[in-house]
Amino acid sequence: MDDPPRAYDKTHEDFLTGVSSRLMPPAVEGFDTKEQQSNEPTPDSVSDPKSAMEILTSMKCVNTLVGVVGNDPDMDEETIRLHVSHFVSGFREETSTSKSEILKTSPIVTGMILAANDLGDNEQDGNFPKESSETLIQGDCGGMSWDCWLNAIGMAYSYLFREKARIDDADKSIMCFRHITRLTHPRHPYMPGYLCNLGAIHQARFKYSRQREDIEKATKYHLQAATSVPMIHEDLPSILNHLGNSHNCAFEYLGSLDDINKAVKCHTKAVTLISDDHPDMADHLENLANSLGRRFDRLGNIEDIDQAIERQEKSLALTMLGHPNMPHGLSNLGIYYCSRFTRLGQVGDIESAIKHQARAVELAPDNTEQMPKWLGSLGRSHLVRFQRLGEAKDLDMAIEFCTRAMTLTPTGHPGLLGHLNNLGCAYSDRFQYLGNTKDIDNAIEFQAQAVGLTPKESPDLSMRLHNLGTSYCTRFNRVGHANDLDNAIVHQSKAVELSPDDDSSTPMVLNELGNSLSIRFDRIREPEDINRAIEHQTRALKLTPFGHTYMAYCLNGLGNSHHLRFEQLGDIEDIEKSITYHSRAISLTPNDHRDRLSWLNNLANSLNRRFEYLAKVEDIDKAIEYHSETIQNTPGHHVNMPGFLSDSGQSYLRRFDYLGMAEDLDKAVELQTRAVSLAPSDHVFLPNWLGGLSSSHHTRFEYTGQPQEIDMAIECLTRAVELSQKNDTNLPRWLNNLGHSYHTRFQHSESTSDIDKAIEFQSQALHICPSNHPERVMMLCNLGNSHSYRFRCSQQIEDIHKGIHYLSQGIEMTHDDQPFRANLQYNLGLIYQAYYMHLKDPEQLQICLKHLQDATQSVIGSARIRFQSACRLADLSLSLEEKIKACQIAMNLIPHVIWLGASVSQRYKDMTHIGRSALNAAAVALQAHRYPLAIEWLEQGRSIVWGQMLQLRTPIGDLSAINPTLSNELQHVAGQLHMGAPQARSSSTKHPMSMELGAQIYRRLAERYEQLVKEVRSVQGFESFLEPKKAPMILDAARDGPVVMIIISNDRRLPSQKEGFHCVIETHLSTYPTSAQKAGA
Repeated sequence: MDDPPRAYDKTHEDFLTGVSSRLMPPAVEGFDTKEQQSNEPTPDSVSDPKSAMEILTSMKCVNTLVGVVGNDPDMDEETIRLHVSHFVSGFREETSTSKSEILKTSPIVTGMILAANDLGDNEQDGNFPKESSETLIQGDCGGMSWDCWLNAIGMAYSYLFREKARIDDADKSIMCFRHITRLTHPRHPYMPGYLCNLGAIHQARFKYSRQREDIEKATKYHLQAATSVPMIHEDLPSILNHLGNSHNCAFEYLGSLDDINKAVKCHTKAVTLISDDHPDMADHLENLANSLGRRFDRLGNIEDIDQAIERQEKSLALTMLGHPNMPHGLSNLGIYYCSRFTRLGQVGDIESAIKHQARAVELAPDNTEQMPKWLGSLGRSHLVRFQRLGEAKDLDMAIEFCTRAMTLTPTGHPGLLGHLNNLGCAYSDRFQYLGNTKDIDNAIEFQAQAVGLTPKESPDLSMRLHNLGTSYCTRFNRVGHANDLDNAIVHQSKAVELSPDDDSSTPMVLNELGNSLSIRFDRIREPEDINRAIEHQTRALKLTPFGHTYMAYCLNGLGNSHHLRFEQLGDIEDIEKSITYHSRAISLTPNDHRDRLSWLNNLANSLNRRFEYLAKVEDIDKAIEYHSETIQNTPGHHVNMPGFLSDSGQSYLRRFDYLGMAEDLDKAVELQTRAVSLAPSDHVFLPNWLGGLSSSHHTRFEYTGQPQEIDMAIECLTRAVELSQKNDTNLPRWLNNLGHSYHTRFQHSESTSDIDKAIEFQSQALHICPSNHPERVMMLCNLGNSHSYRFRCSQQIEDIHKGIHYLSQGIEMTHDDQPFRANLQYNLGLIYQAYYMHLKDPEQLQICLKHLQDATQSVIGSARIRFQSACRLADLSLSLEEKIKACQIAMNLIPHVIWLGASVSQRYKDMTHIGRSALNAAAVALQAHRYPLAIEWLEQGRSIVWGQMLQLRTPIGDLSAINPTLSNELQHVAGQLHMGAPQARSSSTKHPMSMELGAQIYRRLAERYEQLVKEVRSVQGFESFLEPKKAPMILDAARDGPVVMIIISNDRRLPSQKEGFHCVIETHLSTYPTSAQKAGA
């Protein structure tokens, strides 16, 4: 199975959860856009601001205040003021202890302590004054207003939530900010800052809660902040930046295209409102790049990723070396380069991606919070480079970095899902490279975890479902468990349902579902599967932008699916489309692309298939050329090597069948032997490869007669049967072929154990073969023939009865217009002949003659079978006139048996049989005193043997000089008819077509052949094309003297002078001898 690119989790660094450390909010106060960036001192055991926040929120006064105001979301301002004043009193007391030294390490807490001790004129010797009842009623809040105190406490809880990820802390922070924004006047100068803080904590909580309400409120409050300041306000760029981050976050988790467009718009506006030397420019540029990168991931517009790279590079140029923001900026830049590589395929981009991401990891402290993201991104880029170049070191590094990222990410962290998904993809790729089943098991385990933990509304769910489904399909291709394939289709179908047409990953999801459906079709032959596969893959191709690297994957998938549908339906348009799509995929793929060789092998297989049906030698030559290139450039240990070798061997075997060159047959055996030796013993396709090797050994046995060849064929098929699962759809084929090989060896060895084994395995094959299986008729024919052959040895009448039973069943399953019916009738005629010879019952002979007669009259049956039937009919017919008719049929078929395009070796093989048949026919004509006919048949046999065999010339050569187009088409159509019915020819392939479809194709060929012959005979000089010469033309050869013809026939002996006669045929008009011309007693 070709390995597709995966929909990895990108892990962009948007850092939307930072919080400002300023106590007194200006117009904007809220979360920083860079999570790891902070104005606090470097964290350590004493000065960590987050530790200070934890101490602060554990104080009794803080808990009391939060508990009181949190219980009443509608509490009025006066009551809140009163509770805050009590809090300030408590805070003064608690911060006067030794804890104050620790608390002062946080700017927020330091400000709070200073505000609480802001005594003004009431300060007395450093002691806190006692509040009067009046100040308590007014709500004495020290040096800050009540809203500033709640804002500070809310920010403290925000810090704590970011550190501990406790939802309760976020809830308390939101409660503080909600009271502030509810009771503060809309035109209050701090109101935009309060709104931003409230929006930021909702956004932060959303990442953990996945509650849609949180991200909607985050966007709502940030938008309110933006609309509450004038366009020329100095804080508007910062507010727009926050708003853009909220839309970006909403898009990341909900997938709304409107959100990412708004994010880009907000960030773009924020950048245009500040000068290049503004201290926030680097941050704003980075957030703009982030939004552009995400929009590219969704829509695939190349200008977005180009601008993302440009903005990110500018941001880094404005960032000082050593700045804590540098690592995540470098990591993001690497992500954008990787994204552009997946779109355009320029190797320089993936090299830049890895360089920048490796530098980010190198610069970052080991304990930084963002290290898992940076490691995960680096691992992903190595994986992407492996998919392009196929270098194993990238695969190992991908797994190493993704594993470290997963290990460093705490359970429950949202980033863990992406690391699980990416690590699963890496293990899946390594399995496809090395073939270790433990890797694919690990891949499915990690990806299943990622899918199970991903919220249903997450836009990442479709990609993770897709990846999990693809891994299930990959495992099926190796192990063959049907439930894996079903799981693949279920998960990939869900992924398609969740993928909008405007998502750049949708073509990948559609194509991979199509691949899985085509594989299931290949297994169970359900037509709906292959039609759906082509539908999905056609849609995927339409949605793929021109020039996108994934277009080649779509083309290859479509080529495979059309190939499979051609095998089922026999529509020549499907195999033509298959070749077209595969050729386009190759043309779009660089020579060093990892998947190019797999696609080249697929193209070769489609060319091989077209050759089987159109008999164009250039197709099989090209197929072998492509197979050779594939093998030469594939590492010997590659998991695809056995399949490449087996496919190549199949093409050599096909060319041998056509051209008869022994070296092709030897090459087929060599390649397929290597394939079997390299394949893992538990590989799901090993039975197929063994079956292919057995076919080559069987063919070489028929060619050479060497007994070890048929022994090897039996050994290979025995292993194929042993390795096949009980529900394997190919098992009936292997059992049938094993029985056929035993039958063949029996014909050579005459060992009864061989014919017994043949019947045993062929019976098993028929027993488990579905009633609608395209090979069932041939299985019936083979089993019937084996019983017939055993009868010749055993003389057990039961074998005759079973033979007749199975062959009669085969005839019942076929129609008169199906070419294989002639084979069945011929074989049934032979078994009735044996029955007649055993019982001497004339009725059996008449039935025998009837079946042979039917076989000869088949319009579209194999010319060779019809010829053999006619010859046997001539031998067995009792009537001399019936013998003459049978001989006439046989002689008329000779030009079709001696195929115009057959190889020289094949012609020599046919020469003996046809020459003998011509002599026998002439003897019958003499017996009937049909002397001119005898001469015609003798001459026809002689001209075939000498004209075509020795002179190596056919009438087609003369036609080619006059009309090459007509000549070529005639040769192609004749070649297809010569090779037999498509259904019979495909019996050695993985999935033969149905009997009905094969018959339809063959009928069209026969009709076209007759039409072409008529067209040739209409050409001047070719009026008698493929017709035997008539007696008057032959007699002209005797004008200068007598011509003596000697007939040697197996069925005749030299006559005695009393019995026989010799005749002299004169050249005058009367060509029949008179009584005076007879010589004898």
